[in-house]
Amino acid sequence: LNKNITLDHHATRFQKDLIFTANLKANGLRWDNESTLNFRNINRNFFSFFPSAEISYRHQKGKTTDIIYKISAATSENYPTLHQLAPIYDNIDAFYRFYGGAELRREKVNKIKADFNFLEKKADGYDLNVNYTFTDLRDPIVDSIIYNSNYQESYLVNSSRKAHNHSLNMRLSRYLLLNKLNRL
Repeated sequence: LNKNITLDHHATRFQKDLIFTANLKANGLRWDNESTLNFRNINRNFFSFFPSAEISYRHQKGKTTDIIYKISAATSENYPTLHQLAPIYDNIDAFYRFYGGAELRREKVNKIKADFNFLEKKADGYDLNVNYTFTDLRDPIVDSIIYNSNYQESYLVNSSRKAHNHSLNMRLSRYLLLNKLNRL
């Protein structure tokens, strides 16, 4: 399900666009795993709807400059894998035992993203991109480690604490004409 609304303003020397986008998608996962190892006989179902929205504004000055601002928000989920739910015991390392977590729940992910793009459409113009992303993770899957006298046991659990991630990326580039480089 997707809906776009565009508001345009055109003139002879510039153009402005304001675009609203809203999406709703459904995602599901069904585990019907059958194995000769009883602990790996897993039947789990996950199903959710994920809304997302974006607002973007574009200002185009003649044929020389594009300036674009975007902000978006989206939700999604990460589902536990079969190996996380019921790993096969591996005795290669006698000092480490990984047990996974049979009762793991899905991780919920909320993401907010802001983008800025400035493009100068000239032979020796500049291109500037700045992106910021904030990610909020709820019920994250984390390690729970128990240290015994002879070995270490590792279990996976859903943490009650939230996890946050901030990401800022910036790129600046400039176009150079090859014939100008040959003159240097």
